[in-house]
Amino acid sequence: VLCPSSPSNVTVDAVSCDAWVSIGSPSISEECTTVIYSITHNSIYAIDSSDASGDYPIGPHQVTWYISDNSGNVDSCVLSFEVFDLPPALTVPADIVVNADFNQPFASGVPVPVPYFEDNCDSTLTWVMWGVTNDTLGDTLEPDIYVVHSPDTFNIGVTYIEYTFTDGHGNTLVDTFTITVTGPPDIECPPDTTVYLDGNEGQCAASFDPGTAELIEGIPTITWTYTITYPDGSTVTDRYDRTDPIQPIPLGVKDFPLGVTTIEWHAQNVSGEDTCSHWIEVIDTIPPTFTVDPYENCVDPLHWAIYDEANPNPVWNHVDPLVKKYPVDFHTLPAGDNSLDLTSLEDNCCDSLSMVDSIHWRIEFGDTFDPLTGAIINNGTLSGTGQPSTYGSDILLPGDGVYFGDIVHHIYYWVADCNGNRTEEVMREITINPRPQIIKQDY
Repeated sequence: VLCPSSPSNVTVDAVSCDAWVSIGSPSISEECTTVIYSITHNSIYAIDSSDASGDYPIGPHQVTWYISDNSGNVDSCVLSFEVFDLPPALTVPADIVVNADFNQPFASGVPVPVPYFEDNCDSTLTWVMWGVTNDTLGDTLEPDIYVVHSPDTFNIGVTYIEYTFTDGHGNTLVDTFTITVTGPPDIECPPDTTVYLDGNEGQCAASFDPGTAELIEGIPTITWTYTITYPDGSTVTDRYDRTDPIQPIPLGVKDFPLGVTTIEWHAQNVSGEDTCSHWIEVIDTIPPTFTVDPYENCVDPLHWAIYDEANPNPVWNHVDPLVKKYPVDFHTLPAGDNSLDLTSLEDNCCDSLSMVDSIHWRIEFGDTFDPLTGAIINNGTLSGTGQPSTYGSDILLPGDGVYFGDIVHHIYYWVADCNGNRTEEVMREITINPRPQIIKQDY
């Protein structure tokens, strides 16, 4: 028996679950003319008993030919081949992004395209949904469930839809797409900021970039509005739309006056709106400045002088030189005399006139000597606020009428500006020169 070769493997076409397979028949070599032969096969898909060709379903196959004679001799041939299935095809829709309904946590009426799926036979399409929308499962056992319903409602956030397409021969395709519902804007403002004047500004303001609000979530178009409210109550407002880029326009460096400035940001799109605010506080930490020069003067002039052993210190402005007065050597600053006033008071924020009442001064008088005993006399201190010229009484600066030397007094100043910044104490020397020494001559 001459057996034919096994047929080649075949693949079904796009609309069939089987394929035509041509199968050759065996032949008999050295046939005996006196013998009766019978040739049969076991295929259930054949055209007839003498031809094994036919439409064979998907899968592996074996066809056996049997050759028998009338003497009971049997021989056989086994042919093997396979019919292959076409792989299924599945393409899901592109990812979908939609806006939520205005001021709602969902988007309604969202159209969901059906996937493209194709197979020649015995296939099943199922889907599963998860994420922010309730999990849902469908299959082809019921009409209109093997694809996601459309239109439908989806919550804010991301919903995942996964399709699984399986044919009857174990071939499976899985693909996923998303439906993203973006809600109203979610914005975040820069942190509150405190800026300290450092003296480099040259004015009572700080140059500072306050930053801008940041869009955390939300879909274009975003309408941005900002309002700057300055410490004096004045405001600046601007409003504009942003699509690409979606973030607000930077404010850049601006001058912020002393005090608290508030910036309020507002963002709105078709789904809703959000607001945030932050403040910039500018604080003055720079104290006033002033300079002082030493002051020097003499004791008051003596118009007449008398000598009294019991009271040898002369006095001045005698109306009657024979009238004895208490001994005195002073330089007198009459009330209103501005010799000790501050004239160079300046501040970066405050007007000099506004700081006059915040001038604090203190005179520590130098020691003088008792004219009778020569003992040291502590003359104490004198203090006041405002300019010394406004003290309201004469300021008497003691001189030396005993040893006729210079007496040095010290006046200390400190000033607070209108923002409470206080200077260090600054000392100014006051030197009082003595009167001429009068020496009695005996003749």
